[in-house]
Amino acid sequence: MKSSSAVRAATWTARVILVVSASAQVAARAPQSAPSPLHVMAPDARVRGTTSRVVALVAEGTARSKTLRTLVDEIGGTDGLVYIAEGNCGHEVHACLLFSITKTPTNRVLRILIDPSRSDADLVAAVAHELQHAFEILSVSWIQTDAAMALLYRRIGHLDRRRYETDAAIKIGDAVRAEFRAGEAAARQ
Repeated sequence: MKSSSAVRAATWTARVILVVSASAQVAARAPQSAPSPLHVMAPDARVRGTTSRVVALVAEGTARSKTLRTLVDEIGGTDGLVYIAEGNCGHEVHACLLFSITKTPTNRVLRILIDPSRSDADLVAAVAHELQHAFEILSVSWIQTDAAMALLYRRIGHLDRRRYETDAAIKIGDAVRAEFRAGEAAARQ
């Protein structure tokens, strides 16, 4: 009988294979003459979606928000891989960075879940918020275990309804939501 963590690891491995395949297909379809915001979801990208909706959402978000683009680029400068999947976090939140880090020989892997029932602007803001948390972790090289993650958040975060929060993540989420909505309004005109 497999342990629940082994089953979760196998599930995430299958998703990674699916994402790499889907990302390669998206990259192959992208026009070669013009740069596309989909480059952030290429097989060698540090931020990766696990569904076509997440891929499109992050691509649109990075196209409309300089703040999100900068954050994705900052994560690109780390040894981290961040997978974004649709899912339920529980605890009455609509997005979360799972409090689990996987260490491979060359990367530290983090996972984000987002509630797909939210509006695009709210989802993009939530992704940015959680990516800020991912960057907080990935920018500190000694964080390679779940316990080290907890230690960091006890130091830089504050407890908010049984979960850790940082002012930087709140600020990033709000800024990206405003930029995304401004981009939506401009696109309608």
